Amino acid sequence: MPFTTFRSHELQSGLVLEERKGAVSYVARGWHQKRPFYLNTKLTEFEAAKALATQKFDEFVGKVAPLSTQTMDKAADLNEADYLQSKDKARRDFRKRWNAIKDVHRLGSTPVQEVTTKFLLAFAKARDTAMVERRGEGIKPSTIRKDWVTIGPVLRRAKREGWIARVPELPELPKIEVDSNIPFKEFEWVKLRQTAEAAVAAAPPPEAKGRAQAVLDQMIVITYGLIRPEESERLHVSHLYDDGKQVWMRFPRKTGTPPADIPSRIPKLTDTLRRLKTQAATRADGLLFPPTSRPGTKKPTRNFSKAVAKLIEAADLQYWIGQKKPRTSWSLRPTGICLEVLRQRRADGSENLHKIARWAGNKVERLEKHYLRYLDADDEQFVIPDSMSHVYNIGVVGNPFKKK
Repeated sequence: MPFTTFRSHELQSGLVLEERKGAVSYVARGWHQKRPFYLNTKLTEFEAAKALATQKFDEFVGKVAPLSTQTMDKAADLNEADYLQSKDKARRDFRKRWNAIKDVHRLGSTPVQEVTTKFLLAFAKARDTAMVERRGEGIKPSTIRKDWVTIGPVLRRAKREGWIARVPELPELPKIEVDSNIPFKEFEWVKLRQTAEAAVAAAPPPEAKGRAQAVLDQMIVITYGLIRPEESERLHVSHLYDDGKQVWMRFPRKTGTPPADIPSRIPKLTDTLRRLKTQAATRADGLLFPPTSRPGTKKPTRNFSKAVAKLIEAADLQYWIGQKKPRTSWSLRPTGICLEVLRQRRADGSENLHKIARWAGNKVERLEKHYLRYLDADDEQFVIPDSMSHVYNIGVVGNPFKKK
């Protein structure tokens, strides 16, 4: 017969047997180390239901490992296993980031229950101390942000396992000041190019002059081609198409980004790409900027960034007014974006930011937020020097890659 009233019988610590109104069998409920236990005995006799509930609860307790053994490393392993097969790169990135921080302040071996907000603050301090000892400067805001982004999913995974009741509050994320990839002003780019040309003229032939010319060519391709330094290193002869009027570049960027069809637009870039294409066609790798070998070195290396840094220092263009971080080879592409905006403004009265963003492999919002804010009224009224006058004398013709 169904039970007519609710009654609860405590069988042992953490386990009760319930008669629920309207039910026809006993139900066992329990709790062990913050993990719930439930069993519908399907029995109507009290003693038989009690024996079954006690037996099953004891088995449940034996399977639950003590919380003191549930460490952050174990939670990280479970979180890594959650990644889908299609997200293999994301899984590898997580494991790489976790391996970089798990030994700091014993994070990996610490039981999950002991990871509190106070512990995380101590971890951040230890991380900063380790960075000072290794590099001579403290941890950057972007790095500590990556640490919290890595630790957060591990704690949430531990909560789903029942190892913790709630995720501790992460310390406040530091504000990141955007002061990297600062473009050169138009006259600064002219000065940098002239410095690179002087370095080519002064370099002893043949190998040193060839390396200096390669650095200048790569600077021109990155700046006017609106591509990143590492993308220029992948630029292959098969990525170029000459339609007779100008040269087009098409090559895959990053995963999920469609290939960009970038016209040379500027005579200087067109002439440079044609010369590099002819040279690359004679090499086995077909790269426009292959690694170079220096006398006495064991294997070819890439020294473009260091070479550009020396040119920037020689031209005394390291710092933008009020900025602490020096400009590098990564400033060339933002410079090209700003130059292209100015070119279109002067030629057509306005710029097509969607087209420029597509060539640069960025969103319009990012261009406006990080690059175009450096353009001011002085740039609009800037007198074009003779050495740059050729930049503004050509328009863009049709796209030869598009199907007709």
